[in-house]
Amino acid sequence: MQTATRPRFAGSGDESPAGTPATPPRSNRMDTLLHDLRYAIRRLTRAPGFTFLAVLTLALGIGANSAIFSVVNAVLLRPLPYPEPEQIDRVFSTRRGEHIPLSGPDFFQMKDETRAYESLAAFTFSFPNLT
Repeated sequence: MQTATRPRFAGSGDESPAGTPATPPRSNRMDTLLHDLRYAIRRLTRAPGFTFLAVLTLALGIGANSAIFSVVNAVLLRPLPYPEPEQIDRVFSTRRGEHIPLSGPDFFQMKDETRAYESLAAFTFSFPNLT
C-alpha cells in the first residue's frame, strides 16, 4: 500500500527536515495568480454595475488621495522658497487688542527707521467683486 504525501508550504506550520519552511515552486504560485486573475475578470464581467461602481470608487479615492497629498506636500512638507525661512516674521499694529495691518505710510516709515529687520516687504489681500 502506497501513501501519498501532501506538499509542505511556508506558513502552514510544516517545515522541511532542515528546519526551514518549504515553499511551493515559483511556477505554481504564478499559475495560482493567473487563475485568480482570470476568475476575478470573469466575475466582474458578469456584474457590470458592480464593476462600474467599484472602478468609480477606486478612481475617486485615488484622485482624492493625490489631491490631498499635493496640498499637504506643498504647504507642510516642502520648505519655503526663501533663504532662512525661520526668520520670516509678520509685523502689524494693534489697537484695543485687535491686529490691524500697517498703512502704506506706516510701512515706509518703519522700513526707513527700523534696524531690527534686514529687509521688509508688504503685501495686501484683495477681495474683488466678480459680479
